[in-house]
Amino acid sequence: MPDNYTEIFDVSASNILAVIFAPDHIKKLISRMLAWEEQENDIPHPLRRLILKEYRDELATSLSVSVSSGNWSPSPAYAMLAPKGRGGFREMSFPCLVDAIVSRLIIDALEPHITKTTMKGVFRPGKR
Repeated sequence: MPDNYTEIFDVSASNILAVIFAPDHIKKLISRMLAWEEQENDIPHPLRRLILKEYRDELATSLSVSVSSGNWSPSPAYAMLAPKGRGGFREMSFPCLVDAIVSRLIIDALEPHITKTTMKGVFRPGKR
């Protein structure tokens, strides 16, 4: 999911979950997810857009409270077998919408720190 959203969080802070999962951060992410859907060519679940648009504030509030307090736990992913072109099947799994929101917020918070530390020793021709 391409984006240029980067907000650097102090991941060593004791209240990091409350900061990352503040309702306004969740609402911003939901807005970005809706924008991504408009750019993508794949067909999303028919209720996904409705849920994100209609329940944005409720999702933000409930996720903020449940994750920050340590009461959130991931739901089982939906799994299916998709046929391969040359026979056989590939197992595919899809997280529920709430779990996708949680994982995206965590990735957004950690990625700038990981990229900053891992890119120091990477050789990239033509880059300084």
